[in-house]
Amino acid sequence: MTCRIAVIADDLSGAAEVGAVARNCGLTAQVNIDGSSDSEAQVLVVDTDSRWRDGPSAAVAVESAARRLSGFDLVYKKVDSVLRGPVCHELLATMKPLQCKRTLLVPANPSFGRIIRDGSYLVDQVPLDQTEFAFDPEHPARSARVVELLDMLPQVPVAVLRLEEAFPESGIAIGEATNESDLATWAKRLDEHTLPAGAVGFFRALLEVAGHESIGVASSSTFTAACGSTLVVTGSRSDQARVNLARFRDAGYPVLEMPQDLESDGSVAVATGRWSNTILSALQDHKTVLVCISEKYEKMVLPRRLLESLILSVKQVVNRIPIDHLVVEGGATASSLVRQLGWKRFYVGGSWSAQFPGVVGLSVVGEAAPRLTIKPGSYSWPPDLLSTSDKNK
Repeated sequence: MTCRIAVIADDLSGAAEVGAVARNCGLTAQVNIDGSSDSEAQVLVVDTDSRWRDGPSAAVAVESAARRLSGFDLVYKKVDSVLRGPVCHELLATMKPLQCKRTLLVPANPSFGRIIRDGSYLVDQVPLDQTEFAFDPEHPARSARVVELLDMLPQVPVAVLRLEEAFPESGIAIGEATNESDLATWAKRLDEHTLPAGAVGFFRALLEVAGHESIGVASSSTFTAACGSTLVVTGSRSDQARVNLARFRDAGYPVLEMPQDLESDGSVAVATGRWSNTILSALQDHKTVLVCISEKYEKMVLPRRLLESLILSVKQVVNRIPIDHLVVEGGATASSLVRQLGWKRFYVGGSWSAQFPGVVGLSVVGEAAPRLTIKPGSYSWPPDLLSTSDKNK
């Protein structure tokens, strides 16, 4: 395989994680969120921000991105590992311009305890619909049966395959996988008529089978380098995010919860400015500050509106004072924030460590901007995160 590799991702945190996998295999990587295929990196990851869209609009965004990638030697469709979002719409939209007969979809990520066995999705041996993913505010898991997690399309046949079973002539083949060896087996079976798709584990297996063996973690200097002010933004509502929030509080860092009057009719602009001033004041006295949405408050309005208010406040802070390090928890939060700030392209520095591959450091291409670190809401922070910044200046 040559090194002209492209990935279409449905959210920014997943795009960053794929880029970090490429870096760990010795390849340069860039993430674009403007739909452009312009990059000199060996691996280009295009984030279509389509996981939260309805099926038809997601398909339009993905097909547009895929048409720009026809000259690449390998195109991979990154989807959420637990199949949130309009997955079938996106796969069909990717296959069409690339003229693929079928998709091999391997969403399992065994290194995180996420496997597919006998047609069911398990997380640490627990059926998916009995985990916290059953309470996802936008894509709750109603079943553990893989085919029931998908946005089925009448014209697209879907089959769940064991390792020894043959590919169908067309449609979507979901490959069962319970360990890393299974991922490698599926990667070896890929042919030129089949679009590879799935989570980050399958992408890593494809690179390794093609000869791009991991050379060790391309560690980002985001956490380890001494820096000035660090603003941590969390928009995730996962159980893990709540654990992370408790860790920050226990360590003595300022945790600023978004005030409820930000959502009062007619006072959003005033309240946002007032809260931004509170954040600025905290950053004058502390090296690291975390901002979030209150747990008791988040049940009162729709998550999207909460997120918009959070992002608007953070944007005002970033535009008013220099921030050395911006740390964002939650893919939707990160995506909304960078788009509000007008950042379009990112070099991938690497992941925090082999144990925390989803915590990824990025730098904005061509702009004087803070270092950016993002991670999915369901992943934990590295234990050393808190020790890298002093609580007080």
